[in-house]
Amino acid sequence: AYKNAAQAQGQVVPVPAAFVDEAPRAVTAEEKKTRAYVTLRQARGVHRSIGKVQKRIADIKEKKENAKK
Repeated sequence: AYKNAAQAQGQVVPVPAAFVDEAPRAVTAEEKKTRAYVTLRQARGVHRSIGKVQKRIADIKEKKENAKK
């Protein structure tokens, strides 16, 4: 298998531009009072239950429509 191997010609994989680091900075008061873990957990819970909430809202609207008739 190695007898027929050949070196690849040209650029095989494009090389991304070098990453530029940000300079260090002080943490702001707003960043200190933000609760990242709680925010992420709440967003995850909302994402998981959005279907149930939409179904419940649709059921309530349907009941109101049937009650009017």
